[in-house]
Parts: sequence; C-alpha cells; structure tokens
Amino acid sequence: MQISSNKEIYIVGKIWNDPNREEKTIKISNGRINSIENGSRVPASTPDSDIILLDSDEYIFPSLTNLHTHVGYNVFPLWIKNKVWKSRHHWRNNPEYKLEISELNNFIKDKWPTQVNPFFISDFANLLIEEESINSLLKDKNQLQEALINEVKKAHAIISEIYAVVGGTGLIQQTLPLDKEDPSDRSFIIRNTGNQKDLEIPDTQQVYSIVDFFRPDPKPSGNENEDSSIWSPVIQKSFNDFITSVNNGNDKSYATLAHIGEGCSGFLHGLQQDAYSKKEVEAMFDILYNKIDKENLKSSFLSLTHGNGIDTSDQRQMDFLREHNITLIWSPVSNLLLYNDTVNIKAFLQNGINICLGSDWSPSGTKHVLDELKFAAILNEKFNWKISHDQLFDMVTVNPLKALGLESSTGIEAGKNADLFVLKSTPSQSPLDSLLFGKDADISFVIVNGRMVYGLKEHFDKMKVDYENFDVSEGALISKYGISINNVLKFDMKKSLSLIDSLIAEYCRIHTIPAMIRPRILASEDQNYSRILKRLAENS
Repeated sequence: MQISSNKEIYIVGKIWNDPNREEKTIKISNGRINSIENGSRVPASTPDSDIILLDSDEYIFPSLTNLHTHVGYNVFPLWIKNKVWKSRHHWRNNPEYKLEISELNNFIKDKWPTQVNPFFISDFANLLIEEESINSLLKDKNQLQEALINEVKKAHAIISEIYAVVGGTGLIQQTLPLDKEDPSDRSFIIRNTGNQKDLEIPDTQQVYSIVDFFRPDPKPSGNENEDSSIWSPVIQKSFNDFITSVNNGNDKSYATLAHIGEGCSGFLHGLQQDAYSKKEVEAMFDILYNKIDKENLKSSFLSLTHGNGIDTSDQRQMDFLREHNITLIWSPVSNLLLYNDTVNIKAFLQNGINICLGSDWSPSGTKHVLDELKFAAILNEKFNWKISHDQLFDMVTVNPLKALGLESSTGIEAGKNADLFVLKSTPSQSPLDSLLFGKDADISFVIVNGRMVYGLKEHFDKMKVDYENFDVSEGALISKYGISINNVLKFDMKKSLSLIDSLIAEYCRIHTIPAMIRPRILASEDQNYSRILKRLAENS
C-alpha cells in the first residue's frame, strides 16, 4: 500500500533534539528526507511542491515504532475484571475473556454473517457494496458473504491503524496473517512489520510475530487461582521453526517477535513470581544454550515480548541476552492491569540489554505506544529508576529499529525514510518533556513515507490533499483532524466506524452481555481510559 507524495515537501521548523533550537529546512521527496539545511531554504512556490512553515512552539520528531501490539483489538474498550492473574494462560482460558474479547474479535473478523439475521446482512450489503455490484452478488449468497467480510476486514484494519497513527506511530507490529493477504493489503496508513516492502527487506524473509513459543500442559481452566506450578511448558511448532531457521543461517526469518514468560514477575510488590512463566523461560533458555547456532542467533534479531519469567538475578540469562543481541519488549500498562506487577526494567538496562516499549492491546494496554511511553515516564519518576528521558524515547524509536536490524532506515537525517510527526510543545518544558507529559492531541500532523497521513485539517487544505473527516461525534478535538487514505481503498470514515459499532452492538445483543462501546480515538478525549490509567499509576 505504501505510496509517497508526488510532490516535494519542505518543512521549515525546529528538530526536537537540536540543542540550539535553530530553524531547519527538511526537504522530502520520493518518500525520503532528501536534505536538511540551516535556516529557511524553500524555493518559490510551485504546483510540484508543498511548503509547511511550523509555528515557533512546534517541533519535528521521528515517528514511533510499536513492536508489541495486537492491532485488530484497537476498537475494543479496556477489559477490567478486578482480578490479579498469575499467568497469561489464566485469563486467556477464562470463559468471560473468551466471550467478551476473543469471540467478539472472531465475530468482527469473519463470523458475523453466520450469526446475524438476514435483515442485518441485507442492511450491511446496502451500506458496503456499490449499487452496480449488489444485484449480481445478491444472487450468490456465498459470494455476497465473502464480499461483505472483505469490506468489514478492510474497515476494521484501517480503523485499527488510525488508533495507532494519532499517537505518532509510523511502524507497527504485524498481528494478522499478512503473508496470506494480497501485498497491497498488508498495510494501509503506516508501515507494518508483516510487509517486506514497508521494511525494505528481502521478499524471501519475514518478520515473524509469534504468540506462543510454548503452551502449558494440562490446558488451564481459566480460574485465576489455579496452581500454575503444576503446568509443564510444551514446545510449539513456532519455536521449532525458529530453531530450524537460525540453524540454517536465518534463511526464512529476518526477525522474530515472540511472547514468552508472560505473568507475575515478582518484582514490584513482593508478589511471588509465576512458577509457569519462569518454567517457560527456563525451557527456552535450555534450548538456546544447547541446541542452536550461537553465531546465527546473534544475527537472528530475536525479541522477547513481556519476559516476566526471566530471572534478572541469573547472570547467565542476562549475559546471554546481551551477548546474542536479544531484545526485551516491555509493556508496563498491560503487566500492571493484569498481574499488578512488571519486570525489573532497571536490571535489564544495567545489563546492557536492548529495551523497547510496546502498547500490547486495548483490552489491557494503551491506545498507542506514545501512551505507553508516557506511562513508563510516570513509573520512572515514581520509583526513581533514574532512566533518562532520552533512554525512554529510544525505547520507541532507536531501540525497536535496532531490534529489527533497521537502524539505518528511519530518523531525522538526510537519506532516511521520511517518517516523522510534529508536536506542539509547552513553553516551560523541553520538546521531549512536552511529548512525555503532554497529550496525543498536541500532535499537529504525521508523515509516513513522505506523505501526510494524519493531521490538522488546515494542513491538508493548504496542501490540497484529499482526506477523511472525523465527525464531531468522535470528539471535539479529533474533529479538527483529517486522515488521508489511499483513494484506491474507497474508505468512508463515517460508514466504516458505524459498521464496526453496529457489529459490536449486535454481538452484545446476541450474547446478552452488557453493551460495549468502542473507545474514543484520541486518548485525550477518552475520560474512562484516562481515569483508569491515572488510578493504575497512583496504585502501582
């Protein structure tokens, strides 16, 4: 999907980390930063160029990267059960979770035509299918259902990316089987780790997103009090495939992002570390120590998501992670909401291990990785971890690109991808502190691959770029913004949001569960979400 603007773009303003706060001119062409010059160096206005003059309180930042997210869940509200789980396998097997989250997600993806009444399908057909096509499709029920499912999938995927891009995200983790999709459908607004073209990596390799390297035996009941110490980790095909790829010189995997040892870490509140999560990590290390080519592992770009079962007092584990370039992806909000705990992040940093931040997912995480960064900054101050603000910012910029082996691709430098956003700062704060302690509504616009994809409508209007409006019903702040979608996709914002809302409402009606409301797109306008995160920080 990725396209760049067919015009040259000149942005005149200040870059976030320039100590002198001097005005620069960034020239963007063909999706890349062509040059950066001191002062205002814009040419005379022509039909082939756009000039953006930033206000004195606006700063240019590199786009953020989120290597841990389940993007399809972004349309779901927070799932709060006031329970403290020991392991992810407790809540993943809980009947309430299955009914209210996993089955709802399956319903939206492709199960809804078999569960709703014919009138609902007919209404959807009239809403989604172009008039000239609908008569022929109505004659073939299977063909009609397939066409409707594809339209809903497209709307769901685009809306899910919108929730990410409003927080300055330029690259997001693949969580769908994108290798089965048409290449043009592997991403829509921003870059996706499942799309080789977005990452500019060989077509013969992939970035694999793995939910399970191991699963417990026996199958958990879903009761939060179940004893996890009796479970044994069973290796999954995904880990065997990873081992084979590494031992064959990383022939198939370019990088791997794998969940491992997610549960109570035993760090923050003196809780006991989850026994199963620790077993899972130990089983992984046993294989990495003894059954894998160590030199190939160093260049396999392995990232471990959560890693709560890692023993930070085990120096062998710490040294092995650092020496083999293995990254830890930290999701503190999700950890605290589910387990009332998180990893000893300072121990990982002190051992020189690459750390990234990930938002996880909307049922128990943040809306976008900017909010995860902001929450990490709050925890850092509260617990006096003495992590610098630059180190925190690296966790959503430099470090995830290092984790993927793509350090040379993105940043505010000539020759790199033109993936950036502009933030309106607070005069009394540095640009970075304005980002860490401000709001997502402070972002003026986001550019990905040299094309403005999200921003205040005044910028789109001045550049004469087509965009979709956010209706005022979505919030007063977001209604000032627009989103630019590739015209080929024929995306209708109002219609698409309406159909997702209709599906959520219909699912709740069918299953007689309390109504679930799709969360506000901007965190700044979602009072319930903001209240929960504030309380979480205070009680941590």
